[in-house]
Amino acid sequence: MIIAGTIYTIVNFFVSIPCSFNYCPYLQDDTLLMIMSLPNTLSFAAYLLANFGFAIYRTCIVFDLLRHCLRIVQMITLYLPWILAIYTVIDTTSRGCIKRFNRWSVGYTYNCSSCNVWFGVSFIDVNFCAGQVLPILMCIMYGVMIANIYWKKAHNNGKSKRFQALDVKLAFQYLLVCLIQYLASFLFYIVPKIGNGSLIALIAMNIIGVIDMGLNPLILLIFNARIRFSTALLFQFIPCLRVKQANLVTVTVVIKRSTY
Repeated sequence: MIIAGTIYTIVNFFVSIPCSFNYCPYLQDDTLLMIMSLPNTLSFAAYLLANFGFAIYRTCIVFDLLRHCLRIVQMITLYLPWILAIYTVIDTTSRGCIKRFNRWSVGYTYNCSSCNVWFGVSFIDVNFCAGQVLPILMCIMYGVMIANIYWKKAHNNGKSKRFQALDVKLAFQYLLVCLIQYLASFLFYIVPKIGNGSLIALIAMNIIGVIDMGLNPLILLIFNARIRFSTALLFQFIPCLRVKQANLVTVTVVIKRSTY
């Protein structure tokens, strides 16, 4: 998720933001614009599928599913999203469904492309449905996880070994992430239609995409103590973020032999 979000942000810095102000004088070649836009599709698909894969992995842990195969599940949910995302980009591009950044409308578009790639189904429709359905499924999964954890606590007089505050905290964090991702995906397609192609609507669409990618690490930073501590260590050269080290005290113990 971190890698996908980073790629998505980098593409915005090199394509979306510069082209919004000066029409990208260094990207006059349409072929170059198409190549530079490919990571946008790749990172969006990888980010969405990685979130979904992590939800499946967490479900297996909470409900004690595939107990002896958790390592395999972890590897599948880690690598499969990237494999599917790379395949999607290569396959759709080779079939003529090419995304490019339109310098005049300030947005990514599939116009002038043939996107009926899979059994006559439009890739644009597939992209839209995946962006709506997967976040909804993730919200349901995390909601059920939270309910299950509290149910186990209530029926075991609070002594259930499986009930941990950390599990609830993580579930709430990712439930919030999924809700925001669904809202971002919904607005990403609805805003341009409501705005009827206006410049403000297209700029809002790009801002929504950036916020979606940026909120995930922000939420984890706010709610996760380990991530806060690791971030503080990473930026410890800044005085206000410097982690206080524990003072070490040397204690000398003298043992006297008894004379009795």
